[in-house]
Amino acid sequence: MSRPNIILVTLDTMRADRLGRMVSGGELTPNLDGLAEKGLTFTGAVASGVPTYFSFPVIFRGGGPLDNGKRIGLRSGGPTVVERLRASGYSTAAVVSSNPYLSRYYSYHRGFDIFDDFSAAGSGRRTRISNLERVLGSDLTAGLRRCKAAWNNVRSAFRDGNPSLHGASRGETVTRRALALIEQLERPYFLWLHYMDLHGYYYSEPEDRERVLGAQSGAARLALRWERYRYLARWTRLILASEASAGPLNVEHSNEDRRILEGFYDASVAYTDRWLGSLFDATLGRGDTVAVVTSDHGEEFFEHGRIGHAPFSLYEEVVRVPLVMAGPDVRTGTVDDWVSHGSLAATMLGLAGVDGGSGLLASTPGGPAVTESLWGLTTPFPREHLAEFDIVLSAREKELKLISWRGTDREELYDLAADPGEQRDLSDDDRYAGAARVLRDRVEARAGEAAVRDARFELERRMRGVRRALERRGA
Repeated sequence: MSRPNIILVTLDTMRADRLGRMVSGGELTPNLDGLAEKGLTFTGAVASGVPTYFSFPVIFRGGGPLDNGKRIGLRSGGPTVVERLRASGYSTAAVVSSNPYLSRYYSYHRGFDIFDDFSAAGSGRRTRISNLERVLGSDLTAGLRRCKAAWNNVRSAFRDGNPSLHGASRGETVTRRALALIEQLERPYFLWLHYMDLHGYYYSEPEDRERVLGAQSGAARLALRWERYRYLARWTRLILASEASAGPLNVEHSNEDRRILEGFYDASVAYTDRWLGSLFDATLGRGDTVAVVTSDHGEEFFEHGRIGHAPFSLYEEVVRVPLVMAGPDVRTGTVDDWVSHGSLAATMLGLAGVDGGSGLLASTPGGPAVTESLWGLTTPFPREHLAEFDIVLSAREKELKLISWRGTDREELYDLAADPGEQRDLSDDDRYAGAARVLRDRVEARAGEAAVRDARFELERRMRGVRRALERRGA
């Protein structure tokens, strides 16, 4: 058989537990479920890095997120899977919904013959804002920004927008552009599609929200639109509170907050799945195309006191990701072992028959599956390097998982079989001392391999230790 076309679909912020979920008496992801029935589902898939800017370099190049130190993106390092596929004769194209971390700025266009990047449409805005600030002053300009944000919120409530995305960057447009591109591409092709609708503020259409949240009457539907408007500001406050500190935190919230947040999120899952169905219907019927669907990370809904997906949180709701593969020569069934994004690039090369590829996803060779991140005190975009930071690592093997915050010498240990929600920390339980030591050694080894530890990091770490010692004495 000739080499297959490969479509890589990445769903920003898609939690693994939404695959196959039932909501309001119906399937939340019928099209993804149908793909899973035809192919292979990896139930133990974990992201190698969190958040987006640590997850995606691994997807496209393998290795670990921190291999390049504090540099993010694809500007440096060896060839990407896209470059290797193009060198082997594949046509390559991408449609990437608005996400600055996946834009040309960070060299994600490497290896693509066609790179349809929505972010480029707004690339001149920062310059216009800077000019306005010079004329009006920073205070007045900030006030105008707040007014614009408030107006965006109103439009989002009553015109179904998402203030965090370009309007033309929704799932419908990604799918339509992809289908138009496919008609132009020579076979075999590699096509990357990135959907952003699941990212806060969770874009969906009214019928999705009404179905998921059970708004059946006219009054209930009107009330839901008003709730959508109120939620936008509430979500912003909650996410800022969630990212205020890297340590243990319990952001004040109500059960209604969680219900509404999860409802709007699930509605965006349903919306995205609908347009994935159009994509699958148009591409997979000919038997010459493999689809690989995954996400960069999940999303928190107060399971450990926060919302969002900040870098310092490596709990299962953030780290576990959906991973489904279907197409010619892909067997059907499930794989329950831990697997990571670190071997996804080699797997896609294997599908294409390229030297150096492997037949199937595997956990990190030679040891437990590892997820890693850095907590930065400054937002990376548009910077190329993170400034102040703290290394966060997790390692898992069999039923046990260790999370380690290197800068503060904090760690937590969980038995995922007995406690999948990670509510009972076993790090002080002597019964698990031996197993914890194995995971700790893996974390120590990875921290030593990662090219992020420098003199400043060690100085900050020691200063934190001194402060904690003084605080204990004062107590």
